[in-house]
Amino acid sequence: GISNLAQVLSHQSTRVIHISSVSVYGSGGLCNEESRLNPETNYATAKAFAERILARQINPDNLSILRLSNLYGVTQGKGIIAYLMRAFHADRHLKFNNAGDLLRYYLHIDDCVTAIVKMVGDDSLSGIYNVIGEAKYTVKELISLIEKRFNMEYRTEFMQVSPWENVEDLSAAKLKEATSFQPSWHLSEFIEKELER
Repeated sequence: GISNLAQVLSHQSTRVIHISSVSVYGSGGLCNEESRLNPETNYATAKAFAERILARQINPDNLSILRLSNLYGVTQGKGIIAYLMRAFHADRHLKFNNAGDLLRYYLHIDDCVTAIVKMVGDDSLSGIYNVIGEAKYTVKELISLIEKRFNMEYRTEFMQVSPWENVEDLSAAKLKEATSFQPSWHLSEFIEKELER
């Protein structure tokens, strides 16, 4: 699909805004938009491949790539945030396919929409931009956050498997400088509000 899209648009002046993922960086220390890509999962590999196809065939002045961090929101049915909330209201039993040190950055869907709208609204913007929220947590930190706030305890099972695509420090300075984008949601406040319902 991406190949067909790139081929159709390769000789046109149509602007393309492609939604990608910060997972394309793989694991490492500080990563920004200039960092080497090292995808470690099939999902991240597909995202990196799509970026490469577009970059080769689309005029760089017409191409913007937004690399999103993990999304969360009220109606989300999948992902770790939804999983933790479902378990909170059920048997409080959690099973993970990693050792709990899987680290992710979290972006509320409303903030994601705001960033995309800013990008759509400025035709002069092109290139690659990381779009991340204010929150950065490991799985164990997320669990602890909820347990301490609500004075409860999950029953957890972890597999002693090294995490994948863990970036210790992810920069979104480029997007902030270009658009003044500032996330308005914080994950801890969202979780507290949702679990108090």
